Amino acid sequence: LTPQQERMLAALRAAGRNVQRLESLPDLDAKASRIVAATSRDEIAAALDWARRHAFARPEARIGIVVEDLAARRDEIVALAEDLLCPGAILPGAAAIPPFEISLGIALAEVPLVGTALERITLAESALRVGTAAAVLRSPYLPAADAAWARRARVERAWLEEGRREVTLSDAIATLQRDSPELAARWRDGRSAWRDARRSTPREWADGWRGWLVATGWPGSRPLDSGEYQAREAWERLLAEFASLGAVAPRLAPARALAALRSLAAETLFQPEGGSAPIQILGVLEGTGLAFDALWVAGLTADRWPAALKPNPLLPLAWQRQRNVPRATARREREYAEDLTARFARAAPEVVFSSAANHDDHALSPSALILPYPEQAAPARPRVWAREIAHGVTLDKTADHRAPPPAAGRAPGGVRFIAAQSDCPFQAVARFRLRAEPWPAPYAGLSAREHGMLAHAAMATFWSVAGDQASLVALSEEALTERIATAVDHVLPLLPAPRWRTLPWLLREGEARRLAALLRAWLAVERVRPPFTVQAIESQTSLKLAGLEFRLRRDRIDALADGGVAILDYKTGQVERPRRWFDERPRASQLGLYTLAQRAAQPTLAVRAVAYAELRAEGAAAVGVAADEHAWPGLESAAAAVPGGTWVGLETWWRTRLAALAGEVAAGHAMVAPRTKPSPCPNCGLQALCRIESARGFNRGEADDE
Repeated sequence: LTPQQERMLAALRAAGRNVQRLESLPDLDAKASRIVAATSRDEIAAALDWARRHAFARPEARIGIVVEDLAARRDEIVALAEDLLCPGAILPGAAAIPPFEISLGIALAEVPLVGTALERITLAESALRVGTAAAVLRSPYLPAADAAWARRARVERAWLEEGRREVTLSDAIATLQRDSPELAARWRDGRSAWRDARRSTPREWADGWRGWLVATGWPGSRPLDSGEYQAREAWERLLAEFASLGAVAPRLAPARALAALRSLAAETLFQPEGGSAPIQILGVLEGTGLAFDALWVAGLTADRWPAALKPNPLLPLAWQRQRNVPRATARREREYAEDLTARFARAAPEVVFSSAANHDDHALSPSALILPYPEQAAPARPRVWAREIAHGVTLDKTADHRAPPPAAGRAPGGVRFIAAQSDCPFQAVARFRLRAEPWPAPYAGLSAREHGMLAHAAMATFWSVAGDQASLVALSEEALTERIATAVDHVLPLLPAPRWRTLPWLLREGEARRLAALLRAWLAVERVRPPFTVQAIESQTSLKLAGLEFRLRRDRIDALADGGVAILDYKTGQVERPRRWFDERPRASQLGLYTLAQRAAQPTLAVRAVAYAELRAEGAAAVGVAADEHAWPGLESAAAAVPGGTWVGLETWWRTRLAALAGEVAAGHAMVAPRTKPSPCPNCGLQALCRIESARGFNRGEADDE
């Protein structure tokens, strides 16, 4: 009883009234014991596994699990309970009633049905973040959700690849038009009605929100289960409560109205009415005075049972002690905990008290109030359903490192396939034959691919006009600035206007300055080269290796004044220096393929230099190899950098090693074998497919943290 109730009973006795206490618990021959689990998570898992065994042995039994800090651990406990007691609930379309109920409700705003309604209402007024908007479109609370879910789920990837950070209602309708035109038309009509309606008072807002949700198809076309039906009724009560705000707030602006609705939903607790689940998960107060066929009380560590003092800071301490206010005195908390412990000990024929020995690397001790009970050995940690399945069958292991050989003809991916095969054979097969792609990461501004595309286009535009080095050298500073500005202005529209509209307006100006700076820095490098004429820009060719045809696009080929050609490839990131190119598995396969293709196309025309044009904010540099000092003095010489010390040796090395990689491609070689250094894994993004981290045991320490 509360202190107020105790004082009331004392006053009644003092007035001569006969006050009797009726015991709510039956007279049982209870058997109580205690255990100590390794961690608080293991403790709850042991309790759930114990309850599961009792439920299987006696389906009619009423089993209780009382958790001292249920409010703080509700989500963790529910997740464990679903994993151990009803693993099938995670399967699509599962509608089985769970064998447990938990006494503590959650905020109505966190209920999926209501959360979806709130986000859909928000989308009508303002933009949503990409992840939230994507969840709205793949929600099960839309018409034909089961049939269209997979199509609607693709929108998040498309938005991320477009670089979107936020999505408006118009964006969502445009996306639905591609995958669900009927629903798009419905949303479009709903948007028109929403914009035409007059909303000012709380009641008008409530009616408008209700109409908007109906127009967009909420709560979907499938029948609601019991919990969802109760959530919908709770939502209607919430709207009625919101409408009653008109007595104190006759007019509400859109932002204030939505904020008030969200606040009410966050403050309203929702606990669906349960059935007759055999396992009840309760807090301490909810479990007190109830009788069970078996009871487990968890969380009884010395630092929490009895509870630590926490007097109200706004009331005099002496006043709280005089009135025996909860958490005000150590004596009151000890007596309260002693009484509850004694009552729990006789609430069922079998009672288990438990505590954890460790939590977050802090050693814990059992409460002194449960030490008198005999200690049992801690049970083995229960296996979750995935491990039960894995241990319940015998698996055959087969080492299969080969994909079916590709059909003769053009190899997908061109030069990128060879580069990926050199980095990791499995990555190459997954990316270019299975068409597997990593999940796009959100980014601010332009993507690296967009930066690179614009830089390539700016270089191509400039040299398409300039033509040769002599024209570059002849330009005055003013003329060079004008020519650079013209090239930049020409390439910026290559990004579609809708893409630019998703970006801050200042970013376009900043990108123009970046491109101009890159052009100027690289042209300074080009000015001091020996004379050359640009022979080809963005030229396409092909190269046959191991029976496969690889399509190539070369950024630039220069004809040198004293004979031969130089091959350039633009890179907007840092590139490796030539001395690192010649590993067992080549690391500059792109320039090697370009060289072999050029020699195959014009055998009598010598390739005298190959270089990456490194275009970075820190500056520009030419990184490559020259056959002799006259071809390009700024590059490393073949004599010092390449195998054999000659240009012929370089071409022979490339021909041998790149043909071997092409042979791997033709044979379907797909072993998960990334190069050791530098590892391509951090930039691959396909680890979920190759499972290399699982194979190497990188996360072995986390493997058991289900």
